[in-house]
Amino acid sequence: MTTPSLLSAAARSDIQGLVASGYGHLPWASYLFFQIQNPERARTWLEDRIPEVTTAAPWPRGPDGERIKPREAVNVALSAPGLKALKVPTSVICTFSPEFQERMAHPDRAAKLGDDGESHPSGWELDGYSNPRIHGALILHGATEEGTEELVQRQLEAMDRASEALTLVPDGRQEGTIWAGHVEPFGFRDGIAQPRVQGFHGEGVPTGEFVLGYRNHYGIIPPSPVVPGRQDPGGILPLSENPHQAESTLRDLGRNGSYLVYRKLEQDVAGFWRFMVQEAGRRGGEDEPELALRIASLCVGRWPGGAPLELAPHEDDPSLSDADDFLYGSDPEGRRCPLGSHVRRTNPRDVIHPYGPEASLRMSRAHRMLRRGRIYGRPLFDPQRLKGPVSEAGPLLRDLQDDGESRGLHFLSVEAEIAGQFEFIQQSWCNNPRFNGLHDTPDPIIGRMPGPSDPPGTPSAPGRTGHTPGVMSFPRGPVQDRTAPLPHFVTTRGGAYLFLPSLRALHWLAD
Repeated sequence: MTTPSLLSAAARSDIQGLVASGYGHLPWASYLFFQIQNPERARTWLEDRIPEVTTAAPWPRGPDGERIKPREAVNVALSAPGLKALKVPTSVICTFSPEFQERMAHPDRAAKLGDDGESHPSGWELDGYSNPRIHGALILHGATEEGTEELVQRQLEAMDRASEALTLVPDGRQEGTIWAGHVEPFGFRDGIAQPRVQGFHGEGVPTGEFVLGYRNHYGIIPPSPVVPGRQDPGGILPLSENPHQAESTLRDLGRNGSYLVYRKLEQDVAGFWRFMVQEAGRRGGEDEPELALRIASLCVGRWPGGAPLELAPHEDDPSLSDADDFLYGSDPEGRRCPLGSHVRRTNPRDVIHPYGPEASLRMSRAHRMLRRGRIYGRPLFDPQRLKGPVSEAGPLLRDLQDDGESRGLHFLSVEAEIAGQFEFIQQSWCNNPRFNGLHDTPDPIIGRMPGPSDPPGTPSAPGRTGHTPGVMSFPRGPVQDRTAPLPHFVTTRGGAYLFLPSLRALHWLAD
């Protein structure tokens, strides 16, 4: 029996595949960020790409009943400047969300996200103040490194054949992958706690939290970009069903589309572990590497192997490496998993002070994201050593030195509302030092504490330190144990707000 909340086959075939899947079976990724030079030729190029776009249609099953997964995936995203370069009317672009129109590097958005100092857009590699604007991105995934390279070369050749219709921006080709064990550069298992989506799984978070044109957590259809009927004479787009858009001739450009957030985040791996070893030393644990591992895990909220501290408060547990079915109600003060830890801030579940469990769960479920990122760079050390005997981890952590290479995360997230999901989590939960009743504790991994800032529109020098440092608090009885001031372990190197159009919307844009 079909679950009523499941999307139809037609709808799933209209949604880009990146929304439904993180392509975990395709570990290699390449992101081609481009700029449109000639709108007419670019529309032809876009039309030619549509047959290649991977959709959210369910993968077929083979004779043995197993899913036949694709060996490569192609997805296309566009920015507000990209829509303008394609000659989409201003009257249509202005129906997109304000944050999408303003772009991530806008001073107001940078202030919300805490992008100052080394993270200020004036120093970005991609789409910052001194870079060419990103008009769009080809998001490519492959099963092997060689196969992904072949896919990239085919797409670059197609760009060349388009006769300068579009070109890559400087540093516009970015590579990513999944490391063994699904770990991120600090050495912790990542990609856990992804929300299930009703439209794809039949249960979970409402479809409208991630796909435009459907009801969200509040039971409403979020605003969606629209096109006047006269600008879609062929009826490519569906009629708008949003009750707030009363004009019956409006066509829904957003239906089955999603917003896509991209951030290039560089991680200071040596600095991270140096800080943890120093914190162990401040507590008399110079020769106790397990203390440094524990302090790092308290900051993250999970052990390196992935087990959540809420379920495994004393030591890592391999059997819980992917555990996600738990709540924090029995740990309201954060004695097992600190209130300020990274994973507890980004998904506080049933404990958001001063609200009760049901209200907290409702708020948490209203601010979820689908994460679709990949790691870039080479590991500074073998992360598996963090899971082995302490005798191996000790010398590793004490002697770890930076090698001068860049490594980090290509962070991508899918949502229906950039401000209410990605920006809310970053600003209100990660950057907020008073989150959940705390005082001067931002997210120890990606947070920024509020501090002096420049007037809007004034670029800061990349080395400027605009935010005052915070600390991390670990509750112990009536007194909280606090770390030294936290350095910034993660630096923003680029970012963009993009839109993943539906297949029908891609046809309209190319028409």
